[in-house]
Amino acid sequence: MLPSVVPKMNKLNMLCAALVAALPTATQAATFTPTCALAPSAAVEATLNSAKVMPELGTALQETGGCILQDPAKTAPELETARSMGFDCSSEDTECLRKLAALLRVQRVIGVSATQKEAVLLLALVVVDAKRGDRLAEVAGEIAIADPALGAALRDLAKRLLTPAPAYGSLRLTIAEPGAQVLLDGKPIGTTPLAEPVQGLPPGAHALQIKRAGCETAEQQVELAAGAESSVEIKLSCTEVAAADDQPKLSAAAKTGPPPWDIVGWSLAGGGGGVALLSGLGALAFESMLDFSDAGDFETRAGWQLAGRVLSGVTVVGLVAGVAGLGVVMMTERE
Repeated sequence: MLPSVVPKMNKLNMLCAALVAALPTATQAATFTPTCALAPSAAVEATLNSAKVMPELGTALQETGGCILQDPAKTAPELETARSMGFDCSSEDTECLRKLAALLRVQRVIGVSATQKEAVLLLALVVVDAKRGDRLAEVAGEIAIADPALGAALRDLAKRLLTPAPAYGSLRLTIAEPGAQVLLDGKPIGTTPLAEPVQGLPPGAHALQIKRAGCETAEQQVELAAGAESSVEIKLSCTEVAAADDQPKLSAAAKTGPPPWDIVGWSLAGGGGGVALLSGLGALAFESMLDFSDAGDFETRAGWQLAGRVLSGVTVVGLVAGVAGLGVVMMTERE
């Protein structure tokens, strides 16, 4: 019985390996295929329906495969609701289309403009990115309504719209001055220092601006290539005041000289130390006179003894004052 089990296990292992190998490809395809919706204005939709082009256009966009097109029949109720909220967007109103895409819960929206002249339909399509608001691609063409090749003409238009060649580029900026605002084509993209390159920028010419308080605004044209990183280094021209703002500010104590407590501390330390030294020497002198001299009467020797004790007490007070002064100095330096 065991030999018959082994081939079955081998087949099962091969099947699992094939499924695991297919997972990255499927995941990658899902990641890089955005969802989109066809969203003409009410007037344009009426024109397309009158010319009987609306269903053919939806089919052409679905067959192209450049994005996962939502079923126009299922999108229609949500589109009507959005129009009633004021989002009856023309193909020229990029911001309206961007917000409409968010309402329809898609990553991209396809705006349409259409003008019918007899048997010819002047059709223009635009793809707007829901997140960035960029117009990713635009195409236009004349479609013969009664032409048997209507479907082929629409598919060609859809292919040119949904399969554009250019990819995004990136921009690495090197700017020494911190806190400067970076604008690309008038839109802020970050504040210096920018540790990483700015990603997802459309290829072509762009206007770069660097603004910072106390510095002259730097302006430069940059050319971004599809799928490549461009590097730009800019040095701002700043006034001395602005440059000083980047340096650590001096404390009030450093500007006006030593603080009063610093002076008090050093005075106590120096004065106390000096008093302790002199009084200590005097006390030692009187002690020596008592130990090594037999001269003087009882009252004289008693006076020497008292003077020595007084000077010893003064020495202790001087030492305490000196230590206190050093403590004040150390606390002041820490502040």
